[in-house]
Amino acid sequence: MADRTTRATRARWCVVLGVVACLGLAPATSRAGGPSDLEILQRADRARGNLSGISWDVKIVSNDHGFREQDFYVRAREFDVLAQTTFPPRYKGSKILMVNKNMMFSSPNISKPVPISQRQKLQGLAAYGDIPATNYASDYRSRRLPPEHVDGELCWVFDLTAKDKKRSTYDRVRYWVSQSRFVGIMAEFYTVSGMCLKKARMTFDNTVDVDGQPQAFISQIDFKDKLRPKLMTTMSFSSPSIKPIPAYVFNPNLMSR
Repeated sequence: MADRTTRATRARWCVVLGVVACLGLAPATSRAGGPSDLEILQRADRARGNLSGISWDVKIVSNDHGFREQDFYVRAREFDVLAQTTFPPRYKGSKILMVNKNMMFSSPNISKPVPISQRQKLQGLAAYGDIPATNYASDYRSRRLPPEHVDGELCWVFDLTAKDKKRSTYDRVRYWVSQSRFVGIMAEFYTVSGMCLKKARMTFDNTVDVDGQPQAFISQIDFKDKLRPKLMTTMSFSSPSIKPIPAYVFNPNLMSR
């Protein structure tokens, strides 16, 4: 009797697993019911500027070669970005444009925009590619690591590798995303060889209204040089405003106007 019961139980499980296989499902894992890597990274991207239309002010302060400051007015539509220099006065009128991952620079002193690399140094530890929101969800391959706590906050941890190294700001990023807030609060940036270049801590004290719902928005990024920890650069983000941005704003032919 016991053998018949065991065989019957096994048979029922075979039927259940067969149905699961036919439906294209898999047995539950530790991530069942939780957000996917893509969803986590997409939500974290939106908190740094990946929205249908938004503008904000950026102030970059660094302590290399003495105290230096540079300010920008930024307009973005998803990952197309135009940043206009507002300070210091000698740089006023300079613009940085990124469209379809291609970045260009223009100023009153040159006749037409010139291509630049996202990795090119802007000021201190900040690269040109740090002004727009990095598209971690689409531009990087992700591998989820065991969760960790950062300042008491439980985080998903991702090892991100650039899909196109020629058009990405960093080769590899280790990224900590808050599980409760879906925002990236810490990052480490690596070369292809695995050397850590710098670390960053992010804060999200700004709020924007998206479809009638408040959403956290980046307020500050603090960069610290891994090899020279006294070298620091701070990017402050203020006055974020959700509004439609017309397509002509991102037209390279209009940069010099």
